[in-house]
Amino acid sequence: MKVIKINNSFYCIAANEYDYETFIDKIKEVIHAIKGSFAYNFSLLIFSRLFRYADDLRKNYEFYYEQEYDSFYSFLYNKEMFDNDMLSGLYIDESHTILKLNSDLNSYNITNLFDYDDNNLEVLNEVLEAIYI
Repeated sequence: MKVIKINNSFYCIAANEYDYETFIDKIKEVIHAIKGSFAYNFSLLIFSRLFRYADDLRKNYEFYYEQEYDSFYSFLYNKEMFDNDMLSGLYIDESHTILKLNSDLNSYNITNLFDYDDNNLEVLNEVLEAIYI
């Protein structure tokens, strides 16, 4: 898994079998802090709020738009407004999806965390790489 910023929105490249509840369970296992501590709770809050309202774009494409667009890439280009440079830089095969992270749908405004310091996004991606390869 990897979070990337495209057009002022955040997306996550994930395996098709991504499941929010399983994801949160794995996050709890890899947080390097004492369970119940401020660091543990805050880390869990960031991950849970960031991924809670994520839209699985491949599922949306297959359920709603497969008849309208020739391919998933065509859907991303036309519906999500990814340009050709963005699409060529993404490795998305049939076993991967893109999650559109709706991080501002909660009261914590997680987007500010990444806009303030780019290093925070790098740290987040290090944790995600440890969970999903």
